[in-house]
Amino acid sequence: MRNSILIMILAAFAVAVLGLAANASAVCATCTQEGDWSQTADNFIAGKATSEDPLAFGPKVVRQTSSQFNNEDAGKLKASDDSSGTSSQSASSTAKASIDLINITSTPAPVNSGSAVKISAIFRENNADGTSVPANESMITAVATIKDANGKEVGKVSLRQTDEHEYSGVWTTKVAAGEYKVSIASASLQATGNFENALDIEVVEATGAETGNAQSGNPAVKDLG
Repeated sequence: MRNSILIMILAAFAVAVLGLAANASAVCATCTQEGDWSQTADNFIAGKATSEDPLAFGPKVVRQTSSQFNNEDAGKLKASDDSSGTSSQSASSTAKASIDLINITSTPAPVNSGSAVKISAIFRENNADGTSVPANESMITAVATIKDANGKEVGKVSLRQTDEHEYSGVWTTKVAAGEYKVSIASASLQATGNFENALDIEVVEATGAETGNAQSGNPAVKDLG
């Protein structure tokens, strides 16, 4: 009887020892990144000096590496968000109000040198969303600049509103015969529009009675030039 009890005690003790040994030999998942000691040993045998800094390994290295990867990923996400925000701001900033020149004419065409010619332009003002501004709300001012073939300015006419979207002014052609180009500069409270060489005016030499009429002038036409 006593022997049986002793055997049972010894068996229980053996089981406990084996359990402790198994736990001691268990591998830590975060401790596998141990340093490579072979290089240190080779340096010691060869008499080379080794770094006094200890090799980093174990759970601390794993945490630091994981943290570094997380920081890099967060930085990439932030850069992507910043890029998207910049693109959105750029797209929104490109939309703005505008003024379009729909049509421009001169009457008569051609015009005799020394006579008056009427310049008429039709504009359309657009909001930032592309819709047209109502005629009664559009407050456009416009100026026509006339230049000769050499680019020298020979006249400037203010265009005044005569219809819903039509603006006109009169230029007296006190210039030599030739081709003249008209550029238009327009502006409103929310937009501007510049139209270079928008119209060509042909001025011809007047002869006979036409010259006399041009010199006497036409009282019905007001010279704004």
